[in-house]
Amino acid sequence: MLEKMGINVPEEGFLLNTDTATPAIMIYCVWTGFSTNMIIISSAMSRVPVEVLESARLDGCSAFKELIFLILPLIWSSVSTLVIFLLTGIFNASGPILLFHPDGGFDTMTLSFWIYQQVYGGGTYGGTGNYGLVSCAGLIFTCIGVPFILLIRWLIEKIPTVEY
Repeated sequence: MLEKMGINVPEEGFLLNTDTATPAIMIYCVWTGFSTNMIIISSAMSRVPVEVLESARLDGCSAFKELIFLILPLIWSSVSTLVIFLLTGIFNASGPILLFHPDGGFDTMTLSFWIYQQVYGGGTYGGTGNYGLVSCAGLIFTCIGVPFILLIRWLIEKIPTVEY
């Protein structure tokens, strides 16, 4: 099916190729995470009063303006929560690397998977014992991540929420 869409599929597949393994895992993570976000957004949108949308249509509001000026402000609390969760997920996302390859082969690596490999190791080999390096990396990324997330949260809270 992918070849019919013009996508070149390597002979060994996407996961057994160093050039395509990490993008394949990233696409998988987006694909599986998309459904959860869609459930949250669609449930937030279902709470929007129909009368507000009908009034906007009667006043000649286009679909784009309806989305930007009505729906988005009414569901902003759900959207802002998703943004915070997605940004914090960057620092702790390991992805399904162990599901696709037992020891994270083919240059598939994330920060949390690197920490996992340093502490526990892959397969029967055990960890490397570099606990100082791992704890230092964790502290550095905490020092970078916490102010970044708090700044984003502060900026998001500057946008007024609409109660209905």
